[in-house]
Amino acid sequence: MRGNLIISDFRLQISDLTLLRSAGHCIRTNAVKSSVIFVLLFLVSCSGSNLTDTTGGKEDKPQPHPEQIKETEISFPEVVTQITFSQTGDDKDPEISPDGNHLFYSTTAYSKDYDIYRKEIGSTSSISVIASNGTDERFPSINPANPNMIAFSSNRSGRWHIYIIMDYTVANDEWIQITEGDAENIHPSFNYDGTKLVFSTKDGDRWKIKIYDLHRYIVIAPEQLEGLVPEFHPKENLIVFQKMRKTQKWFSEIWTCKVEGEKITDVTSLFASKEWAAINPSWLNDGKQIIFCSAVIEDEKDKDKKEIKGLDLYTIDSDGKNLKQLVSNKVSDWMPKGYKDKVYFISDRIGNYRVFSLSIK
Repeated sequence: MRGNLIISDFRLQISDLTLLRSAGHCIRTNAVKSSVIFVLLFLVSCSGSNLTDTTGGKEDKPQPHPEQIKETEISFPEVVTQITFSQTGDDKDPEISPDGNHLFYSTTAYSKDYDIYRKEIGSTSSISVIASNGTDERFPSINPANPNMIAFSSNRSGRWHIYIIMDYTVANDEWIQITEGDAENIHPSFNYDGTKLVFSTKDGDRWKIKIYDLHRYIVIAPEQLEGLVPEFHPKENLIVFQKMRKTQKWFSEIWTCKVEGEKITDVTSLFASKEWAAINPSWLNDGKQIIFCSAVIEDEKDKDKKEIKGLDLYTIDSDGKNLKQLVSNKVSDWMPKGYKDKVYFISDRIGNYRVFSLSIK
């Protein structure tokens, strides 16, 4: 078998990463010895859906009233601001509208499956459902050139595919599937002019990057480029992504590449650490910086179990220089999304995962 990931209270047990299906849905299997840790840190990003996490049967931790926790002091001088206030479930996959006024995110607050919702930033209400189908909908991406168009991943067919809603304000039930076949396809991201969509696809036992041309309805960059969670630059046809290290397969690094016509060029290793993995990269400050998350996996007494620690936020300049740590504490801060000089991320600092923001001066 290839395997599966079980997360309970953020402790990871890795089986050989195969998605077994029952009635079109993936199911969990008993853990066996890991042979493919190279996908671990991506699947942490996917935790909670069919690639998935559980609470181990525990009830959701009690949530404070929205008015009781607007700002939380952390170990650095900055202050984080709470953005989502769900009373149950988890909120993940933050995405910001081009005007900066709305947050799109995946949540289990209203269903056992992840659905995509939109809320006005700064409000504890004004929440509306964008994509819900009785299955998992994850990783929303808004078209910068057409803010009513949204792309996302869903397992409605039994496998993960990329879908587009041309105008979610008019007909959010009209989904257009743009990927086909048996491969798993996740984490779409529009380029700055809305003509291209980058995503990750599982090719055998490896995750690779593909680019879809929205005008010609074809894959235009089929080169064998390995990588996960890609994101287009806000002003250029550059992509930032994480890539697993060949020699230490669970250690991922931050890479970038350029899209020129139908080719991928200038594939560059931008940042790597000998002590921890770099995951979940996102552009910040109009592409002048990149924000990402650190992760360290430590063996427990049982060598077949892994515990992930050190989920802290870092920034680097777009040339790979000036590494800076933004947050360091005992909670998990990850899945960052940059928007101008702000970063939106998820954290379990008050219990279940909620979306927070932090200004980068």
